[in-house]
Amino acid sequence: MFVVVGSPIDCKQWTGVSTATGNANLAAALVILRASWQAHADAFVDLNAIPELSDATNTTYFNGDKIHPTLAGQKVRASAYAYAAQALAATALDAMVLTA
Repeated sequence: MFVVVGSPIDCKQWTGVSTATGNANLAAALVILRASWQAHADAFVDLNAIPELSDATNTTYFNGDKIHPTLAGQKVRASAYAYAAQALAATALDAMVLTA
């Protein structure tokens, strides 16, 4: 079984947390995730690094609440996870071929 970890996108609407504080917390969490995901997962999908998902005001990829993705945004996320899963599966198949 493979474990794929994804990063959170943003925190514009966190209840009780200012945008500045939320984004500072997110930035700190991303530093930790990017540095240590290998200890906890087989792959890391950095949703914040995907250009289409970098602007929550882009209504092509985000709903009006600036948090939830539209169908197009969901497809971008799904493609990123599918790519990671396919890369892991290919690596596993290569290992099986080498040991068979």
